[in-house]
Amino acid sequence: MPIGTYIRVRRASRAAALLRLTRLTIIEISAKLFYDSQQTFTREFKKIFGYTPRQYRMIPFWSFKGLLGRREINCEYLQPRICYLKERNIIGQCFNFRDLVFYSGIDSKCRLGKLYDSLKKNTAITVSNRIPFHDKTNDIIARTVVWDRNKHFSDSEIKVDKGLYAYFFFNDTYDQYVHHMYNIYYNSLPIYNLNKRDGYDVEVIKRRNDNTIDCHYFLPIYCDDMEFYNEMQVYHNNIVKPEMSVTLGLPKS
Repeated sequence: MPIGTYIRVRRASRAAALLRLTRLTIIEISAKLFYDSQQTFTREFKKIFGYTPRQYRMIPFWSFKGLLGRREINCEYLQPRICYLKERNIIGQCFNFRDLVFYSGIDSKCRLGKLYDSLKKNTAITVSNRIPFHDKTNDIIARTVVWDRNKHFSDSEIKVDKGLYAYFFFNDTYDQYVHHMYNIYYNSLPIYNLNKRDGYDVEVIKRRNDNTIDCHYFLPIYCDDMEFYNEMQVYHNNIVKPEMSVTLGLPKS
């Protein structure tokens, strides 16, 4: 890819994330990313993604087709398996943050600190995130709920919707967690042409004795194309075999 094209697509991809994750106006996003004008921004965006900025913001799913994340030499991006998850009602401890999907900023490090504290007390934890989760500001907001069956320590109740999920797995040091999550969103999803459905995801994080973690990540996806089922393997009934539900930290249905 020519360097000029790479720069244009990377900037438009940043705009796409801002359209989906914030309430910033199209004019504000155009100015934030240094487009000459709103008209220039709109033309460039539609040329790359096939939607105007307004259309992209309004579609009922988050389209990753055409998005481009940071690329690394000789890096192999995670390949998903497509799974079916049953509906689950979950209780747990909740907190909000602002920058998980973008970069390893202050909020992401704070979130990691809270998860690490939970992981030190347990060999495995299960977490659900809703991205985006807006408050009344224009900030990027996401909500994280650490599952906890003890009602005395829980402050929130959520529902994990039934439907198709993209399942990713990685084993690495805890410091590389944000790096993997970034690549899932901005490289794996575009490569495999997957669209994110609104709703809570599921993460099962297991601590290993060699100072690494296993992360099982289930991301809700949207699909209305039946040919999709012929291209990727779909697992029905449960994400994994029922006897593994305890191992992964998922409640039995």
